[in-house]
Amino acid sequence: MNLSTEEAVKLFNIRKIPVDNIVVEFPIHGEAIEIELKSDDGRYLFQADVNRKFPYNNTKTTYQLRYSKAFQIRRLDFNGGHENPPGPAPATELVKYEGMKFVNKSHVHIYIEEWGARWAIPLEDLPELNIFEADDLYERMEKFFKYCNIESYKVTKVLLL
Repeated sequence: MNLSTEEAVKLFNIRKIPVDNIVVEFPIHGEAIEIELKSDDGRYLFQADVNRKFPYNNTKTTYQLRYSKAFQIRRLDFNGGHENPPGPAPATELVKYEGMKFVNKSHVHIYIEEWGARWAIPLEDLPELNIFEADDLYERMEKFFKYCNIESYKVTKVLLL
């Protein structure tokens, strides 16, 4: 099963709402949550993940939008490590990121056909996310969800440890 880049962009832009009306708590260090989502018309199913299951790094956090469980449409890693492929880049806008290394640096993975989410862009190169160093983990989640067109979710903010 494959997903084209064009389909991934279309799915990214669709408005997404929770499948259930449940309320979940923002995960503490060592935990993760998954929120089941659907498109307005119910034709497409998504998942939003907040992962803090990193035993040796309590500042590392991953926020993710997946389609059909298998496809990572977008993933935001805070204080994570990653290295982009050496090239050639699959799109001209990614050429400047060929072989880029992210060491404890925040970055956004973007789904690209035949590459999955193996290419990442530095967070500072995506100002539309509007995320700042002063934002807490919950505020970062809210901004990532807004960027991914996720609405009406119910995640309670707890003391973030």
